[in-house]
Amino acid sequence: MLFLILLTLFSIDERTVMGINAWVKPMKFALSIVVYLWTVGWFLKYLTAYPRSVRIISWGIAATMVIEIVCIVFQAARGVQSHFNGATILDARIYYTMGVAIVTNTLLFTWMTILFFVGKIRLPPTYRLAVRLALLLFLFASAVGGMMVGQLSHSIGVADGGAGLPFVN
Repeated sequence: MLFLILLTLFSIDERTVMGINAWVKPMKFALSIVVYLWTVGWFLKYLTAYPRSVRIISWGIAATMVIEIVCIVFQAARGVQSHFNGATILDARIYYTMGVAIVTNTLLFTWMTILFFVGKIRLPPTYRLAVRLALLLFLFASAVGGMMVGQLSHSIGVADGGAGLPFVN
């Protein structure tokens, strides 16, 4: 639903941030968060031996994603960058809040990953291996995101804000 609202805003608001429509970034994040939460929910259903952990992980990850998307949409509404933005005290606080949310999210995801490696999971061996590899791939991608934060850049090895693929840039 949020994506449709953002798509409407995209079609009527011509402001740009870093050369692209201000609403593109929140649209991308809205879609990716849906896929991410759906995938986490799918994986968590296999952790039946750990109901308390599942409850904490699921609520924690959901909360961090709400914080993230609210910050990104708010900054788009203001017409400013959501990430790597310390132009004002407000911008810096929003970016810091997003950072805390993502670190918390990563820690919760790591907890889920650990449970898949050491916990009692009743899955066919090949499927269990595929889930484990997917979880590790996500953690690797999170490390790449951490490298971006360390460089204060939206990309690695190319100019920040340069041309990219349509929509995802």
